Amino acid sequence: MRIKSSMVTLLLASFLLVTFHYVLVKEGSLLELPYREDPGCVVNFAQPHSLPPIALVSAPGSGNTWVRHLIERATGIYTGSVFKDSELYKGGFLGEYDEWDSGRVIVVKTHTKAYGQMKRYPAAILLIRNPYAAIISECNRMLSGENHTAYVEWSEENAKTPAFEKILNDTLAWYSSITLNWLKLYTRPLLVVHYEDIVQNTFGELERILEFLNVTMTIKRMECVRKDINGHFRRNTDRDRVKEYYVLAKKHGTSIELNSLNVSQLLLQRGFPPMH
Repeated sequence: MRIKSSMVTLLLASFLLVTFHYVLVKEGSLLELPYREDPGCVVNFAQPHSLPPIALVSAPGSGNTWVRHLIERATGIYTGSVFKDSELYKGGFLGEYDEWDSGRVIVVKTHTKAYGQMKRYPAAILLIRNPYAAIISECNRMLSGENHTAYVEWSEENAKTPAFEKILNDTLAWYSSITLNWLKLYTRPLLVVHYEDIVQNTFGELERILEFLNVTMTIKRMECVRKDINGHFRRNTDRDRVKEYYVLAKKHGTSIELNSLNVSQLLLQRGFPPMH
């Protein structure tokens, strides 16, 4: 009788869990993710305060969200963030609302450039992307109402509007200072990862990241990555972006090239490869 009661309880719990998940998906509160169909690719939280808060830091637009997706697929552990982005949470990044020092997430997304905030992380992964691509990506997000996958029309006329100019100038200033500050001021363990290298050699770069995080890479988890390598928040990379690059280079090309030179010099001084 006790066994029968336990089976009924288990079945009821399973039914409620499936129903709850169905309602979330149906109402648009949670995207249906591929790994929910494969028990071997499930992503969970670690035990509270069992993991150090490792920063995954980058300038906005550098592919931080995509790299988080890859890390979650490769480790089976949620990533966190200091931003509490509801769109990302609904899209499956369930660590988005965790506190940065919860100890339940494998890395913590941040765009900080302040030394006072850098100091709270015992180690960091610095993600660097070609400045043109990063600035264009972030401007597309901001000018489209913070949509992570949308695009806006880039033209010389649009670039002269007050809203466009402000976001473009703010993004350029933010990009210029974040990478330089981390390379100059952060003296704890640091792994530099170039976005372009991840695109060209996804699994090789993931292996470097996991080794830094002290996580063993397994064939099964790499298969989880392969099954859903892009995730839901990576923009289409096949678009013709000549117009975007032209407008940005015409307005800020000199500043961007100078910043790239400064970053490359600092990278070389610290024993890392220069910018792409």
